[in-house]
Amino acid sequence: NADVNAGDSFDIDVGLCNDSEVAGIQVQFNDSPDQLDVLDVQPTERLDGMEFSWNSQSDGSSIFLSFSLSGSQVPAGDGPIAVISYESVSIYAADISLVLYESGTVLSDSEGQQMDADLMNGSVHVSGEDNPEPPDVPTGLDADAGDGLVALSWNASGNADSYNVYREEQADDEPP
Repeated sequence: NADVNAGDSFDIDVGLCNDSEVAGIQVQFNDSPDQLDVLDVQPTERLDGMEFSWNSQSDGSSIFLSFSLSGSQVPAGDGPIAVISYESVSIYAADISLVLYESGTVLSDSEGQQMDADLMNGSVHVSGEDNPEPPDVPTGLDADAGDGLVALSWNASGNADSYNVYREEQADDEPP
C-alpha cells in the first residue's frame, strides 16, 4: 500500500509468505482505475539464483516470472520477492486498487506442481486535483431519418467541449 502525490514515482513490495520452498513464480497484476504506469519490476534477494523477467500485457496488466534452471528455490519464509516501481500518470486524486489476478498468479514446487496461494491485493491513495464535474446532459435531442442517414440535433450543455455519438449495429435478423 502507498500514499503518494499525483505525478510521483514510488515502489510497492510484492511479498510472499511460504511454509515450504517455491521453485517457480508467476504473478499477474494491474491497477484499477488505470492511473499508474509500471516503470520497472526487480527481484529481491529472496529470488537470488533464480531467473527473473517481467513484461506488460496487451490488456494493461503486467506479469513477472521467476524460476531456476539450476534447482534454486525460494526458501520458506516471509518477505518481499519483488519490487514494482510505479508512476502516477494522472493529475487527479484517486484511490487505486492494485489487483493480483488469481488466474495469472501461480506458485509451483520443484516438481512443477501448482501450490496453493492466498492472494492479497493492495491499494494506492493518490493526492491531487479534484476530478472535474461531468458536463450536463444535452437537452432537446431530435433525430430526422433520411436516405441512408440520420440527422441529429440537440441543445448543447454549457460545459461540454465535444460530443461522441455512437450507433449500434443490428444483426440482419433483428427488427429495427
